[in-house]
Amino acid sequence: MIKRDLVLGENEKLYEKEAGYIIYKQDENSCEIRLFEIDTQPKNKGYGKKLIKEFMADKEKEGVIEFYLDSWVTKDGIYSIEVLTSFYQKLGFVETDRMEEEGKLRIFMSRDVIQPSPIPSAVEKDDFATDISPNKT
Repeated sequence: MIKRDLVLGENEKLYEKEAGYIIYKQDENSCEIRLFEIDTQPKNKGYGKKLIKEFMADKEKEGVIEFYLDSWVTKDGIYSIEVLTSFYQKLGFVETDRMEEEGKLRIFMSRDVIQPSPIPSAVEKDDFATDISPNKT
């Protein structure tokens, strides 16, 4: 587990599991992932993917229908922009923008929760009935 003194900003919340944590802001329908970090020891074991999937599933149960984030990539960073965007794309995020600021590349991504179409609970027999009998005159 990452040992760090975390200071949360205004309206920020902490989602913490053994493998890592997510700092986020949430309103009624959307959730901004502000910081996502896993323990650096078990790299490439799927812990990060599992953590963020559990987080999003929990938030979806609370009514969140959109997730968004932005991430910085530096030239000497651990991950390349391709690795970072691929990770989030596999989780359903799409890149919405990118810009360079102060020698760092910043990417913006979002993910909408797919809402199933409502299925009618009952269909009346005559809703789809069509009279195809010949006219008898």
